Amino acid sequence: MKLTRCLDNSAISCYKATLAYFQKQLLNPPGQGVYCMNRLVYCLIIGFLIGSTAYAQSGFHIQVEKTVLPNALTLLTCVDTTVDCVSYQTFIDGGSRDETRAGATGIARIIEMMTYGGTDNIPDYFDAIIPTGATTSSETTEDYIRLSVTTPTVFLRRIMEIEADRVMNFKLTRDRFKAFIPTAKLWRIRTGDNNPPGFLKRELFRNAYRRHTYRHPVNGWESDLNGHLIIQDVFRFDRIFLTPNYTTIVICGNFDPDKVAEWVLEVYGDWKPSLPPTTHARTEGEQRKTITRSFEWPDTLEQKRMMIGYHGPDLNFDTPELVSLEVSSHLLFGNNGVITDRLMAEKLAEVISAEMLARKDPYLFTIEVELPYDADFDTVFSHIKHEISSIHERKIPESQLTRVINMLKIDYKESLQDPERRAEAIGFFQLVGGDYRMVNEYVDILNSLTIDDIMQSISKYIIDKPATVVTLTPEHVEEESQ
Repeated sequence: MKLTRCLDNSAISCYKATLAYFQKQLLNPPGQGVYCMNRLVYCLIIGFLIGSTAYAQSGFHIQVEKTVLPNALTLLTCVDTTVDCVSYQTFIDGGSRDETRAGATGIARIIEMMTYGGTDNIPDYFDAIIPTGATTSSETTEDYIRLSVTTPTVFLRRIMEIEADRVMNFKLTRDRFKAFIPTAKLWRIRTGDNNPPGFLKRELFRNAYRRHTYRHPVNGWESDLNGHLIIQDVFRFDRIFLTPNYTTIVICGNFDPDKVAEWVLEVYGDWKPSLPPTTHARTEGEQRKTITRSFEWPDTLEQKRMMIGYHGPDLNFDTPELVSLEVSSHLLFGNNGVITDRLMAEKLAEVISAEMLARKDPYLFTIEVELPYDADFDTVFSHIKHEISSIHERKIPESQLTRVINMLKIDYKESLQDPERRAEAIGFFQLVGGDYRMVNEYVDILNSLTIDDIMQSISKYIIDKPATVVTLTPEHVEEESQ
């Protein structure tokens, strides 16, 4: 789960105090138009947002320039003269994946919150931002922390100074750390304990991973936030990851790249790098049998639901497997998907979807189903397994593959029309895939996909493979069934 809030001037003025800012999000659920990241991340992490405002004869292409400062800070710039603004994004190459000590989860999320708390140089972050008319957002994922500001070009230098100050002069004390713990707890409750889909996803990953830190929720475990997490864990994270060698700055929009390169060197040049962290290997053993966990939900109005997870690949383009599985999620479980139509016809599902998100390490192909109250979990799971196993016999038409690929291309182009989304895509591939140039490789892979690629990926990762299944039963369903 991720926290992302786009603020206009009037909203910023309501959140002058950082704690009040985050608590406002927790106590007042946002509307559909406020949290802009959910739809973006769907388009981005399903694979590979590749887009540009211009087309070359060879296809979709984004022109990116890379500069590495002497202190190892990475700068990625993408100029677009068709807009009158700039998106300035700071990526910290550390997330919940890097919280490796038992009892020390939720650190990256707390760090994200605390970056709004001001420094000795700029005591009130929002007071500094308001005069520029900028919008600001942030998120924490398993793999990184992202801080984003979009501003009129004329304020770019000032924004650079503000954003550099919040990470270079990050103010971490025991008292400030303790002050943010209650807010972190509230956010965890809101996005997990009191949110059925969030709760079910949390339990899916807890049970699907035994060793890898992807089993930990980004918002941390309740027991850690209640006392296991100590200030030394946060100090360690700060010393390692809030440093230039773990920071990537992405700037997209209308600006002078030569002047920006000079400014970045002036502002960040004296920032000292850190030593690499010493952590255990994040390897996950092969899952040998299907794991099933069942949970009850006290809300009588809640939907009966289940989630299924299969271990998939990481983000790499050495093979088309990840792209194939993302396309498969639409072919099989999207609108008019092969399996979707059959489950609906059998009245075994009211809503069904699937996704294959991209992460640094192998992640889960997930299927989510909302069931009618009288549907049986075992029957639905068996039906899904049977339908997937019979895909080879059914022979998916080339026309359906073409339709899904074209749909994804349109989504990619639309998602990258503004500088903020383009900057996020570039940073995402740099941090998660290890190379920003992957944004210009995706379309070629997508265009080259065949039905055989789809079938091979499904066979390798899903058909006859052990799954993790978690189910959620509202109390009223059980009562009516009895």
